[in-house]
Amino acid sequence: ENTVGGTATLGGGGRSIRFVPSVGFTGTGRVDLTAIDSGGSAALSVDVDVSDASLTDLSLSVDADSFGAAVIPVGTVIPLAIEGKFDDDNTIEIPTAITTIESLDPDVISIDEAGFLFAVREGIATIVARRGNVVGVLAVGVGDANELLDPRELQVVGTILLLLGAERSIWAASD
Repeated sequence: ENTVGGTATLGGGGRSIRFVPSVGFTGTGRVDLTAIDSGGSAALSVDVDVSDASLTDLSLSVDADSFGAAVIPVGTVIPLAIEGKFDDDNTIEIPTAITTIESLDPDVISIDEAGFLFAVREGIATIVARRGNVVGVLAVGVGDANELLDPRELQVVGTILLLLGAERSIWAASD
């Protein structure tokens, strides 16, 4: 019905709201709603915090620990979670729909449009998410947790700069 600081549209059959802030608006926006059905009506106001902070980091994760390690069994379908950190020190969950996600090893793990990972065969896959110039990377193992190196046991011993489109060799070892 009424908005402050932007525009709102209903989606998902009336089960969700998309709020788009007005250009240059920061602060607390608001969406006023009225739900009406055969039993009557009810009013609701939803506040929306709008920040102009820049995204500085993406952190990717999967709930592989439910399997006892950062290794998931072949045939598993598991959602990718993306957390964004901003220059105002706020951290929020980032919807996969607003990022570009790819598996550098699609024969090990493939990814669908909704951000679900499909464990295709044994191995370790590198998952990359991008939003603008910000990139997040996650190694996910597929197979038997007792036989496959847990990606959490890899030790980073230096920084590697990967140029998009360039050939790359990465060597990792575990004690």
